[in-house]
Amino acid sequence: MPELLYFSKIRELCNDYYQQRITKNQYAIFRKTLLDEIDKEINNIDPIDTGESSESGVVNKIMSFFTNSDEEKIL
Repeated sequence: MPELLYFSKIRELCNDYYQQRITKNQYAIFRKTLLDEIDKEINNIDPIDTGESSESGVVNKIMSFFTNSDEEKIL
């Protein structure tokens, strides 16, 4: 699926939640599914194999990046 289609799906999901057409739980489920699809197709990572959700994996990578960057600045 091309990136533009993912972009449009994300926008539609956000609009549905903002307009209260879906609940917070539905939004979270749809978002996780969509992020897992993106991870699998674009990043070639199967979230099921990693044992963590896409969102927590991304957060961990971000935290690791900033932690490593801060340590390098101190040295």
